[in-house]
Amino acid sequence: MLNKLNDVDEFGKFHSNQPKLGQRFFKVADRLLSGRLCISSMNMAAAKKCLYETIRYSQQRLAVGPDGNSNTPIMSY
Repeated sequence: MLNKLNDVDEFGKFHSNQPKLGQRFFKVADRLLSGRLCISSMNMAAAKKCLYETIRYSQQRLAVGPDGNSNTPIMSY
């Protein structure tokens, strides 16, 4: 990534197309930020899926109710 955006010559001199340090930082950080956003969106999708499955299970799973029979969904508690 260094040689794509910046370069160091054989004498050890640093060359960049971006004149300001802040611009160089954000140019490199932009590539990293998009990857982090993808990871966080995948985590949100996985969390939503887990929550959906948990709620669905708790609506179907029966537990002992007030009358002593297993006819009350866990969700009703």
